[in-house]
Amino acid sequence: MLSLMKAYHGDTTGCMAVCDPEEGMHSLFASLLPQHHFAPAPTAPFDATAEQVEHDLSALRSVLERHHHEIAALLMEPLLQAAGGLNMTSPAYVAGARALCDEFNVLLIFDEVATGFGRTGKLFAADHAGVTPDIMVLSKGLTGGYLGHAATLATDRVHNAFIGDTPHHAFMHGPTFMGNPLACRVALESLRVFEEENYLGKIAKLSQQLKRELLDDQALNAHPAVADVRVLGATAVIEAHSAEALKGVGGFARERGVWLRPIGRWLYTMPAYITSEAEMVKVTDVMKAWFNRS
Repeated sequence: MLSLMKAYHGDTTGCMAVCDPEEGMHSLFASLLPQHHFAPAPTAPFDATAEQVEHDLSALRSVLERHHHEIAALLMEPLLQAAGGLNMTSPAYVAGARALCDEFNVLLIFDEVATGFGRTGKLFAADHAGVTPDIMVLSKGLTGGYLGHAATLATDRVHNAFIGDTPHHAFMHGPTFMGNPLACRVALESLRVFEEENYLGKIAKLSQQLKRELLDDQALNAHPAVADVRVLGATAVIEAHSAEALKGVGGFARERGVWLRPIGRWLYTMPAYITSEAEMVKVTDVMKAWFNRS
C-alpha cells in the first residue's frame, strides 16, 4: 500500500499500518505492523491553484516512480485528513492523485469515513474534485450515528475480479455482522432524511457560520499561540503552535457546558448537522475564550 503522512485510518492492525508512522498514535506497535510506503502529506490549502499543488503532486509522483511495481493501491483521506491534524487540502491534489494512479496502474482508495455524507460541504469529498476512486470506504454518517455500520464500494473493474467459480476468485472474508438487516434499515432511513431535509443546505449554513465566527475573528487569528485557523464544510480547527497551549482546554470547556477534545495541538469542532445557530455560537465562543482567557 501507499499511504500519506498525517494519515489516520483506524486502530486495527491493518489500519494502523497505513497511519502516519511518525506522528501517529501507533508508534508503540511499530515493530508488529506490516511495512508500507508513505508519501508526504499535501500542503497546498483547499483554495490552492493547480500550480500551487504541483509541489505536492511531484512528491507523490516521486514515490510512485520508485515503487509503483510493488504498490497495489494509494489510500487517502480526500481533502480532509481528520485525526492526523485536520489537514485541509486541495481538490486539485485529489484530481492529480487520480491521474497519477491511472498513469502508474495503481488503484485509488478513498477513506471517506470522516469526509463522507456532507462533512466537506459536498456529499462526498471526491465530488469536489470530480473524480471516482476505485474503492471507497464509508461509515459514521451512513447511519447518522444511531448504529454502527460501514460499507465498501468498488468499481466494476475491482468487483469483477472476485467473480468466478474457484477459491482464487471468492472473497473469503466477512465480519460476523456483515449485512446486519437492522443496521442496513437504519442506513436507508438516515439517507432518506439526509436527502429529503436538505442536509447539504444545513451544512452550508454551518460552514458559513464557522467561517464568520472563527476565520473572520481577527483577534483570534492574530493570537500569539495560534498558528492557523481553517474551515472546510462542517469542520473547523484552531491550530496552536504547541500541544502545551491546549493543556486543560477539555476541562475549561466542560465547565462552560461544551465538550471539546483536542488532538495534539489542534482544537477542532466537527458539529452534528442539526446543531442550531445558538449552539454553534456557544461552541465557537468557548474555543475562542480559551485563547482569550488571560
